[in-house]
Amino acid sequence: MRGVNEFIQNLRSVYQKVPEGVLITDLKGTIVFVNNQLLGYSSSKEKDWLNKPVTSHISGFNPTSQLAKIKKTKTAFVKTKLVKSTKKSEALNSLVVLLESDEKAEGFVYIIRLTKNYSASNAYSLENNPITKVLSSKDNEVWLISDFQNAKILFCSPAIEKISGWTNEEFIFGAWTLSFILTHPMDRLKLLELMEKEFLLRHEQRIVYDHIPITATFRMRKRDNTWIWIYDRISVLERDENGTIKLMIGSLSEFKQNESEEKIKPMNLLERDIIIKDGKTYVNIDAILSIQKNKSDSIKSLKEVTVNNYHLSNRELEILSHIVEGLSSKEISEKIHITMNTVNMHRKQIMKKMNARNLAEMVKKCFENGLFSRKI
Repeated sequence: MRGVNEFIQNLRSVYQKVPEGVLITDLKGTIVFVNNQLLGYSSSKEKDWLNKPVTSHISGFNPTSQLAKIKKTKTAFVKTKLVKSTKKSEALNSLVVLLESDEKAEGFVYIIRLTKNYSASNAYSLENNPITKVLSSKDNEVWLISDFQNAKILFCSPAIEKISGWTNEEFIFGAWTLSFILTHPMDRLKLLELMEKEFLLRHEQRIVYDHIPITATFRMRKRDNTWIWIYDRISVLERDENGTIKLMIGSLSEFKQNESEEKIKPMNLLERDIIIKDGKTYVNIDAILSIQKNKSDSIKSLKEVTVNNYHLSNRELEILSHIVEGLSSKEISEKIHITMNTVNMHRKQIMKKMNARNLAEMVKKCFENGLFSRKI
């Protein structure tokens, strides 16, 4: 039970933010945690759930009778219904995960999709997208595309099963909730703190840091209950029209603890595998194939547009350089001693000349076409 309590203490705030319902029980099926999403969906209060048998609230999976089976499989996809709810007639797709600590079963985590007719197989799929077709062919590392705003995993390459034993269907369904279940207890807080810091930096500085991947190392539990070290790289893939992070792309690869980071990096050339150009996302096929076949590290560059093609004035180039640095219109006006209206006028003119629909596209064009170096 100590392992369950530590798990809840570490991840309580995280599981209150995820979109799915999360319910945690001990091995006897007594409820020890329920998140706000499930409480809101069932129109009930926390006191109605805590320390009650899970079967008094949810039907479809009985922990005590299924314990022997799930100890072998580690997970179970089940149809559940809320017993004490006006919505009890709705069958909800759920993933039940065995919670283990020090190779000992501690309890169960119910990940419940609070969306009618949801299943992992019909979740938003990118399988017909040329990007994911290429990423799916890579068997030495796992690629994930996630919806950052809604905390959902949209795509997980099949290599996850080869590396960890877990299926991509489980990862897509379980999303961040499952990811943290499988993270080593000693690495969870460190990983959370790192991600919060890095995402905040990219939110505040916006485009300036988009090309710099977030890197992390942590231990992941495999289905066979052993631990492997994972090297994780995450980058911003797309922002919405307001400049807010929309999609993230990341890769997971196994490495030995004595391997240096420099040795790992060539396996994860994220910024060269995915290229953003003219507001569209492309896969650098040559880069991916050269890595897969251990060919030379040379990458074919995209055809570049010269600076003169944009016909930017010296003042426009000056303002553009400050935009790329991440300065606001007010900060730029104070720095070069012109009014904010003048800065905004130049900004609109620059976007028009560069045929950029938004700030994100404009800055990406700067880097792609060599207007500025990536280290401004």
